[in-house]
Amino acid sequence: MKAEVTEISTLNELTKLFDGEYEIDVGILDKSSDSHDPKDSAGPTIGDIARWNEFGEGVPARPWLRDWFDAERGTIEDLAHQQLLACLRDSRPMNVAMQLVAVKAAASCQNRIVSGYTYEPNAPSTIRRKKSSTPLIATGVLKSAIVGRAAKR
Repeated sequence: MKAEVTEISTLNELTKLFDGEYEIDVGILDKSSDSHDPKDSAGPTIGDIARWNEFGEGVPARPWLRDWFDAERGTIEDLAHQQLLACLRDSRPMNVAMQLVAVKAAASCQNRIVSGYTYEPNAPSTIRRKKSSTPLIATGVLKSAIVGRAAKR
């Protein structure tokens, strides 16, 4: 699809053209939530670890997904608008554009975890066990399991 972008006055109007056609998911998706840390195959699943930390089940809440989304929503929307313009201006396929948004959003979420965002600190016993004071990082399995996916509705 190619369109004259000059005929449309705002990005919001552009977005309405494709509203609801695609959805973007970011997080621990599909079967990866049932996976285990390769170093501890009898331990909790990645989905368990993600949920415990997100909602504070048995550990202090470290809402890695909700806080990231709240902080980065505007950036993700801006990227989606840029990609929508590329679809119209350059005839970029919509599925390619939306998958790019999904992958960049997932990378942003992973980076927030690695940066040691201001989550409640690990307990001294946890720091000794993990040999790290950065919350949510022990083996990197949780971070690595975060993916982005764009799908047509």
